[in-house]
Amino acid sequence: MASVIRIENTKQVSQKLNDIRLSGADLSPLFRQIIDAFYKIQRNIVFRSGATGHGKYTDLKAATKRQKIRSNGQVYPILVLSGTLRDSFKEGAKGNITKISKTKAEAGTTIPYATFHQEGTSRMPKRPVILEDVFSPRKRLGAQINGILNAFLEKVVK
Repeated sequence: MASVIRIENTKQVSQKLNDIRLSGADLSPLFRQIIDAFYKIQRNIVFRSGATGHGKYTDLKAATKRQKIRSNGQVYPILVLSGTLRDSFKEGAKGNITKISKTKAEAGTTIPYATFHQEGTSRMPKRPVILEDVFSPRKRLGAQINGILNAFLEKVVK
């Protein structure tokens, strides 16, 4: 199962984008900017700071900390052991999903254990890889997306 974020917007923005799409305009440059911003923020928030400012993750169990120290010499950041999941948020990397067309976009990862982190398991607490509240307009990515959308819409509407 893949952990994927699909670019979906409020009804008003979706309607504007749909109108633009129906006019034949190519939305891929817009989607490219949004996905690039998403990947950059994902790597910074989740894999460097451990979601600081977005609710800290539940700390690791002692046995897991020992395993991480044996594997890579450090315990933190919590979601990084080999770096494969973190790196999958770069286009072209193992497990990366980046699909952009003129009318839609998809971004995420196929790394299987991303889902375990995202949803938690019976033995592991939820430690989201894709932070849902990061898309809020008050959050950094939400603000960037709003800026990207506004700039794009200004160019197309003129």
